[in-house]
Amino acid sequence: MPFGFAAKFCKEWARISIWSFFSDVRIEGYQEATTEDQPYIFAATHHNMLLDPAVLCNACSKEYLHYWAKSSIFVNRYAARFLNSVGCVPVDRESKDHLGLYQSTFDVMELNESIVVFPEGTSHTLPGISKLKDGASFVALEYAKSVKDKPRYNRYGQLVNPAAIVPVGIVYSEKSRYRSVIIVRFGKPIQMDKYLDDFSKTPKATAKLVTKALEEALLSLTVNSPDWPNRKNAVMAREMLFPGEYGNMPDFVQVSQSLIDIFVKQKNLRHLADNLHVYRCELKDLELRDTDLACYDANRKQRLIPTTIIKNFIKKSFALFMDLPVALPIVLAHLPLYLISRHYSKHEVYEEVKAQGKILHATWMVPIVYLPLLIWQWYYLYRFTFCGFFFAVLTAIIFYWLHVVSIDRKYEQFKQWRGSFQLFDAFVLKRGLGNREKRLVEIMKLRDAIQNDLQRVFFSSNDDDTLDVRIVKRAIQSRAK
Repeated sequence: MPFGFAAKFCKEWARISIWSFFSDVRIEGYQEATTEDQPYIFAATHHNMLLDPAVLCNACSKEYLHYWAKSSIFVNRYAARFLNSVGCVPVDRESKDHLGLYQSTFDVMELNESIVVFPEGTSHTLPGISKLKDGASFVALEYAKSVKDKPRYNRYGQLVNPAAIVPVGIVYSEKSRYRSVIIVRFGKPIQMDKYLDDFSKTPKATAKLVTKALEEALLSLTVNSPDWPNRKNAVMAREMLFPGEYGNMPDFVQVSQSLIDIFVKQKNLRHLADNLHVYRCELKDLELRDTDLACYDANRKQRLIPTTIIKNFIKKSFALFMDLPVALPIVLAHLPLYLISRHYSKHEVYEEVKAQGKILHATWMVPIVYLPLLIWQWYYLYRFTFCGFFFAVLTAIIFYWLHVVSIDRKYEQFKQWRGSFQLFDAFVLKRGLGNREKRLVEIMKLRDAIQNDLQRVFFSSNDDDTLDVRIVKRAIQSRAK
């Protein structure tokens, strides 16, 4: 099935959008999971609406991918032309037999081309993956059966091979937050050979076995919790144990999952979990991060008193304002993009839609921002000359690139300054009649208690440590080397 211009455009748009919105995209296991001698069904988790197909499109950079779409939306000829150009495959959900339902998918896989499916069905915001549907399993099994029963060559003269299901875990450090991190993890392909004999006897039961294997693989590739409190407590503990790393951790998935399992399984840590919950809520209410208070803890020389707070505020202000001559023009030029994205985020209810909406709003705002900038440069710098137009375009591209590559450091610098200002406001300006100052003193006591508990669990030697505790300990020790 040939890919058209729309597929090339969408692939490039996905690459630029993801590079602009997220600070890093880490891809693990793609080369090991795929070869060129068979098609694949990439079965991915689905937490972020249109961003998930875009992320997979970006991760599988060497190939174009097909996506399922309802056959009813192909009725309009213009929509059908665009969808076919993108590589969407019509799925007839009204068909009573699986062969009819998936015939277009079989046609694609016969050409040795791969397809993306989301076995969870709809996108969601849950603490773990949701129940998987059996569609991907039936496709893989039916196709493998047809290839076995009727060996054939495709139009390119290649022997048609059965497809394997590749589990793909898409993990977001914070899926709707600007400059967060994506980790795309490809698992070991699930081949259909060993299931075919059983499939001819008990199709539904065998398909469920394949789905079960897929579910186990996806669970091992992603971060999952039975509930939100345990997941959020694990995030807070991770930020305290690995300060300043956030999503930029080589072992993000392993450490996050181990911390969740520790809080779920070890009931003797209930008090620590409760303290982490209270601490996280207090920080959110006071618009602070743990790193804003880390330099004032009991193990540091600095104390949470006005003199040290003033000193740190001046230091952070000086660092911020030293970069202002360079940063201010870049920030002001892109301010409309920030404002429209922030406005949209505040009014959007569903978390899984926010990142998609921010990127789409920014996409149509970029021409509005950059067209006046381009015309201004072309006139004032190049006097509307023919060659000057190309220089103006090049200057605009460099300006955009400079914004993306420099924003992480400036954004972090601003967040550190904002945290120091919140403390300065509470302890020196004393807005809130001293209530915030008292709350912060109590929060620091709570933080010290949490740190003591974390030290006891992860920094002491114990032969009875569980596997999860050992994983976290190894991660901590690797930072100390």
